[in-house]
Amino acid sequence: MRWLAWLKSNWASVLGVSAAAAVLASPRVVQAKSTTESSPSSARPPKHYTGFASLRKVVQEVAKAAGLDYTERQWLERFAVIQASSESGANNYRGLGVPERFPVWAVPSGADKKDGRWVVSPAASTKMRSLQTNEAKAAVVAYERNAGRGSLPPGDFPLAYWTLGSGGYFGFIPANGAYAFRSSTRPNEFGPLDVFDAHRSVVMLMRTIAALAAWSTFKKLPDNDQVTGLKRAMASPTLIPQPNAERSKSSAAKARAAASKRGIPAAFFDQPIPSGLRKRSRNWVELVRKVEGRS
Repeated sequence: MRWLAWLKSNWASVLGVSAAAAVLASPRVVQAKSTTESSPSSARPPKHYTGFASLRKVVQEVAKAAGLDYTERQWLERFAVIQASSESGANNYRGLGVPERFPVWAVPSGADKKDGRWVVSPAASTKMRSLQTNEAKAAVVAYERNAGRGSLPPGDFPLAYWTLGSGGYFGFIPANGAYAFRSSTRPNEFGPLDVFDAHRSVVMLMRTIAALAAWSTFKKLPDNDQVTGLKRAMASPTLIPQPNAERSKSSAAKARAAASKRGIPAAFFDQPIPSGLRKRSRNWVELVRKVEGRS
């Protein structure tokens, strides 16, 4: 499976603006896109969490609902903290992409509010503007692919939400995050803005960990390279067997720095992914319902 990081690091780099526009206008997107054309400002916000203490609490709530044991819960919490350090600073409303496509309650990077809507900030650097555009292109490709395959949960949402870029604790692209809930048969139970939902995004992270751990290249990693291997896999699965690549080294250094800052012992990086987090057959939809008290 090509994950959000693969799209960010590969597709976004080869698609031009005109190509992204062509994807948006393609027949498959038009057929699969929601009929709702309401303004992004109309979206109902999920609960807002800020700070790593809140993140740790949310992770523990999901992990316990999933039946993970103490060691597995601790491992998941620590990795979630490391991942959120680089993606959101533990603010589940954070995001990156085309500001105009974000709901008003979200917090897209490099954006200012004008007339009650997000717009690109005049102070945004050239680099930030490039990051915004590339993230949105990656979201377009992910949506076009998954919608074309019928691999998204049923619902009626503005196309802007599916293609805004990425967001939430862990920086998921909407169509990639919502893929975890494709088995739902209830319209509008799940959707693109679930990346901003704290508990649902933790479920997305669990599914991503289980899927990446199943890659043949990942299975070859020694125990003491599985945490850093997973971190670089979140950037691009092609980096799994390349621990000495410059991008991999940078990823590992940032992960260790984040761990140190957040009180995570260096020994964590010698621990393999626990068996309970490798379970790909878990029913992710039912897990969300259980967490939310709807099972």
